[in-house]
Amino acid sequence: MEALIFFSGIAFVAGMVIRSLFVTQRQPQVIYVQTEPVDQGGGGCLPLVLVGGFALVGLLVAIGGA
Repeated sequence: MEALIFFSGIAFVAGMVIRSLFVTQRQPQVIYVQTEPVDQGGGGCLPLVLVGGFALVGLLVAIGGA
């Protein structure tokens, strides 16, 4: 049993060495595309925060918590 583990370890290491010698790794292909910059305009999240705050205050007033 010990010999089986030993020889399988040697075979694994030998396989890794042979693979590293003969198999070349392909570099990933990178394609760069030029685009126009996009305007980052917009309202942001402030209107959503204000609407959420007013809704929360309205809910608290409606249930009598405020």
